[in-house]
Amino acid sequence: SIFRPFTILLNASLAPLGVRRVSKLVRTGFLDGQILYRVIPGFLVQFGVAADPTVHARWQRGEKRRLKDEPNRMPFRHGTLSFAGAGTDSRTSHLFVALAPNGVRLGRGTPHEATL
Repeated sequence: SIFRPFTILLNASLAPLGVRRVSKLVRTGFLDGQILYRVIPGFLVQFGVAADPTVHARWQRGEKRRLKDEPNRMPFRHGTLSFAGAGTDSRTSHLFVALAPNGVRLGRGTPHEATL
């Protein structure tokens, strides 16, 4: 099988709001069985869409579901986790993992991209 579990280590001192959100997504089962829907070799792998559309919609709608941006306190490295977004204060459930060599350029000038 090509499917393998992986471990994510979170550091709340880097992005406390983001770490709380990821922890909640895990606890509620939102991230179970995730599909990696965007893979760009040498740049990033993205995931964060629930298999059940109604569950996914609950995490996307409304201002209270969007996280405030947090400063990026650490450079991106191969394997760095971050929320994906579409501008200021737009983080919801979509996450990506940066890949070397080009993923290290992420988080520069994009407020929604902060290392977790």
